[in-house]
Amino acid sequence: MASSRGSRYLEYETVAPARSGLLHVVSDLRCLLTEARSAGRLAILPQLLLRPRHNFGIDRKWRWDAYFDFGRSVLADSAGEHPLPLANHEPAAELTTLVLDPGEPLPPDAADYPRIVRRFSNSSVPFRKQVPLPALARTQLRLAPSAEVTALAAPVLNRLAALSKGGFVAVHARRGDRVAYGEVPSRLTEPAGIRRHLRACEVADGSAIFLASDERRADFWKPLEEHYRLVRYVDFPKLAALVSPRDGLLPDNYLLYQVEREVMKAARLWIETLPFVEPCAHSWLVSERFWTKTARRRARRDRWRLWKNRVRRIAGALAPRRSVA
Repeated sequence: MASSRGSRYLEYETVAPARSGLLHVVSDLRCLLTEARSAGRLAILPQLLLRPRHNFGIDRKWRWDAYFDFGRSVLADSAGEHPLPLANHEPAAELTTLVLDPGEPLPPDAADYPRIVRRFSNSSVPFRKQVPLPALARTQLRLAPSAEVTALAAPVLNRLAALSKGGFVAVHARRGDRVAYGEVPSRLTEPAGIRRHLRACEVADGSAIFLASDERRADFWKPLEEHYRLVRYVDFPKLAALVSPRDGLLPDNYLLYQVEREVMKAARLWIETLPFVEPCAHSWLVSERFWTKTARRRARRDRWRLWKNRVRRIAGALAPRRSVA
């Protein structure tokens, strides 16, 4: 992390901060860091707010350093890798501040302001879709795992290495919300569908498979165990404790997924559920064609809902007001 002494700052501020999944907030963080580096400023790290519904409905105090080591992380572009332009601490409150809208370009006298704040009124729209930033398409945010994630992933990687000297296969079968919303056909993430996909990828019977999934039923994956040497988080007490905590501890399903993701990155073949989500994945259970058609259908549905809500608001504004006697 860069030093914040005598530096200038950039902050993204929302009127009502939105809660998102970890991949979404990381994408927004990439936007903030890319603009900060382009402007020669230090970014003020936003508060981490994650959706409790991805954590069994349980909210907790979320910490960036539980998942990532920013000191070893980099921004990468065509010029190479660069340390993250992050401030070490909050700047002094009395600094002269320039407040800008999300789409407003930096003015010529921006250098005269030690602190620039972009204020977002629509917190449901990601930062990256509101800030016009050409450099964003050419920049990658490579986040290093935290020490805790690395330590929790080590026993899993050691067991997989012992089971398969030629490398293991990783499968991420995301079922819960995606299947419930109709975005992913259930059959593709069931044992029979995964086996068909593994055979199509020429994965031999008896191969070591690391399976990550939000499907918690203990016997659901037994059909795969008949053909492969299956390894899951439930095989490791410390990982199982992240989603079935005791002694008053709160669960952290996000931490479990970060550990599983670190394991999947080491696989010789990484099969993801959805395309366009993980750039390191080699194959997907859901085809690009199906997902593109589903995305278009969702976009049409969202536009229809937006139009209906707008009509209702206009109708409400035009409706005659009843006088009270």
